[in-house]
Amino acid sequence: MPDVSARNRTSQGRFIRGKDEIEHDAEAARLRGEGLSYAAIGKRLGISKSHAWEAVQRAFRDTLREPADQARAVELARLEAAHDAAMAVLEREHLAISHGRVVEGPDGTPLVDDAPILQAINTIMRLSESRRRLLGLDAPQRTEVIPISVIDEEIRLLTDELAAFDDAAGTPPPTEGAPD
Repeated sequence: MPDVSARNRTSQGRFIRGKDEIEHDAEAARLRGEGLSYAAIGKRLGISKSHAWEAVQRAFRDTLREPADQARAVELARLEAAHDAAMAVLEREHLAISHGRVVEGPDGTPLVDDAPILQAINTIMRLSESRRRLLGLDAPQRTEVIPISVIDEEIRLLTDELAAFDDAAGTPPPTEGAPD
């Protein structure tokens, strides 16, 4: 069983598993793949049945995460290539064509066709949306909701602290409903 006493944590406070722990979990998954029960895996690795189950679950999660990360990187590269192509269209000059001929303005200069530019902008926006979704940038943010009872208790404590401070300073505490 690997030593977990000195594990580091992520910025979110989660433990970072070391190489020994990852190999230990992989061994548990290998044994499970051979058909061993969680109790037998636990006995073989010197851990409890529930820890054997957790080790196998972590190993499965790891093996699924790695291909998902690879697929995400490939998809991100495709989105970047499509974005670059759309930017090239956006930056190019497009002349208006009608019946196979360049359309000219009253002064004889060729007219610019805005349709390809607008289509490129629309494509870039859709690619950007896909990229944000792929990277989870639009995911809802977690917020902590503090129960009203906790807020009420904090107000009570602050009021008591203020009253104690006023008593120490010799000022009578304000009476409820009295003007300041």
